[in-house]
Amino acid sequence: MESDQHDCAVPAGFFATVLAYDKDKLPNGPKTLADLFDTQKFPGKRGLYRSPVVSLEWALIADAIKDRDARRC
Repeated sequence: MESDQHDCAVPAGFFATVLAYDKDKLPNGPKTLADLFDTQKFPGKRGLYRSPVVSLEWALIADAIKDRDARRC
């Protein structure tokens, strides 16, 4: 594994990106990342992080691109 590159170190960098919505306005809100990008089923605005890194990753996951396929690019 790449995290095993050092004998005396522990990786400590963690982050998360969260999908959130108002349950009062969408009682049956999105359940998957594909739902996030489905503007027919869930019309309206989306607020995404300014950097395309997470949005692009989410779009690829929503489109069922496998992790190993994404590494070929």
